[in-house]
Amino acid sequence: MWKASMQVGLQARLRTEKGKGAARKARRDGLVPAVVYGKDVEPTALVVDRKEISRALSTSAGRNVLLQLKVEGRSEPLLVLPREIQRNPLKDDLLHIDFLAIRPDAKIHTEVPVVLEGKVPAASKGLVVETHLTSVSVECLPTEVPDRLEAPVELLADTGDQIKVKDLPVPEGVTVLTDPEEVIASLSLPPAAAAAEAAEAPEAAEAAEAVPGAGGEEEPESTAAAEE
Repeated sequence: MWKASMQVGLQARLRTEKGKGAARKARRDGLVPAVVYGKDVEPTALVVDRKEISRALSTSAGRNVLLQLKVEGRSEPLLVLPREIQRNPLKDDLLHIDFLAIRPDAKIHTEVPVVLEGKVPAASKGLVVETHLTSVSVECLPTEVPDRLEAPVELLADTGDQIKVKDLPVPEGVTVLTDPEEVIASLSLPPAAAAAEAAEAPEAAEAAEAVPGAGGEEEPESTAAAEE
């Protein structure tokens, strides 16, 4: 079942020092450099606690977690979504985060994960489920962003079967923007079986050509019969 994005509180301090050196020092102190921006919000440089933001991003909502960002010097918290998240490619440490300030009554565009859950009907046939799409773009209110959409695996019953975007069950208030004909998952033969089937096809064609009349052309009439 889908769940709407949860809201998590997060403290943020103003970042007065700029540059790479200041950013490295902040990271050594257990902080993550960030910036918040949005409609009616001037871009503001911040730092947030690494442990707090890591916990917030580890909820079931993932990158779509709604944050009540309590910025130093502001009387009211900002409702924000994490947007650009930069990580160290080797250590996966957080390097920088962009927060988008949003209004709870204004629709947003975001990406929602698509998951395959449950038993595939064709599992006993030894077929392979190929995943082509892992997320879709949606439009909805910030408080109605589902943490995921579950693909109907019951549609995968035999070789060649597909689940398309249009097959996704979508909660009320959410509009999927991704092309409805895009394939999310499909069912195919295992690689070895597919290779064997491909190898048999030319042999079958050659055998058919070797049989007189197998190609569908009629035998020419004898000369004697033609003269009659």
